[in-house]
Amino acid sequence: MKRLVCLLSALAFALCACRAPQPSDSAAPLPFSEISLTVPFAAGGSADAAAQALSPALAETLGVSVSIWYLEGGDGADGTAVAASVPADGSALLLTTTGTTALLPARGQAREFAETLRPVAELAEIPTVLCVPAESEFASLSDLIGAMRAQPGEIAIGSSPLGGLDHIAAACFCEENGVLPLHVAYEDARLGMIDLLGGSLPVFCTAYPNAAAAALDGRVRVLCVFSDERIPILPDAPTVSEAGGGALDFGIRYGLSLPRAADDETAALLGRAVEKALGEERVLRSLSDGLLVPRYRDAAAYAERIGSDRRLCEAGLSLLGLPG
Repeated sequence: MKRLVCLLSALAFALCACRAPQPSDSAAPLPFSEISLTVPFAAGGSADAAAQALSPALAETLGVSVSIWYLEGGDGADGTAVAASVPADGSALLLTTTGTTALLPARGQAREFAETLRPVAELAEIPTVLCVPAESEFASLSDLIGAMRAQPGEIAIGSSPLGGLDHIAAACFCEENGVLPLHVAYEDARLGMIDLLGGSLPVFCTAYPNAAAAALDGRVRVLCVFSDERIPILPDAPTVSEAGGGALDFGIRYGLSLPRAADDETAALLGRAVEKALGEERVLRSLSDGLLVPRYRDAAAYAERIGSDRRLCEAGLSLLGLPG
């Protein structure tokens, strides 16, 4: 009961602090004048950047105002739980991430996504990359895989944090390629980058924004991107498939979801609005400025990715011998 009171108090505070664009003059296609978009994290991060990039265009397309609420706690679990319990009339959207849809359920720290929420659309991604210092002996991913096969358990791959998405990505990549790494988990990705650039860590598996600046100025070489598409800001970095390392597609996906009981028509309408918004240059530019890779997937395709990510999280935790 005390926890519920705390969550409701936090939600009330968030309502007071929300930022809402002005409503569109067009006729509203929905039976309400305002949509709430819950971000289950603190303001200022990548999830906030995704919500801020999308909400003005979403408001104009739907003819309603869109207010952003911040309800952090439990690595996104607290806000997700509250947003899943509100009326399912389509007026309350939730920003979902791979952490809240796949990793937390795989760890047993949140209910299964399909039990409480239904996907509307994916809107952006932050792929994971595998990188080495510019002067590394590993000029390509094939070089690294060959060396790891020749020296099982001796070549360190860093990631952050323990049991996090990048740690899981490294484990799944190694399993797919039949190599045994020496996993080094960092509490903070910045510490891993420091060791990589300082020469004490040979390989780092991390979200691409952590390595982008060093890659652009030539201090780091990105061996591959764990995605089926290249990253626009790093066009020379091959996908893992192009580099000959399998077909791993993993990172942080950002999408919109509704409470499970929301009706099909409203969910489809909102999904079309997301698709239209992601066709606008201002939205694409805003996402890119936040180091997010725009990526539209409809509800069915997003649900499929959520399921795939959930299985990868389970597999990775098992490979790492971590609770799941």
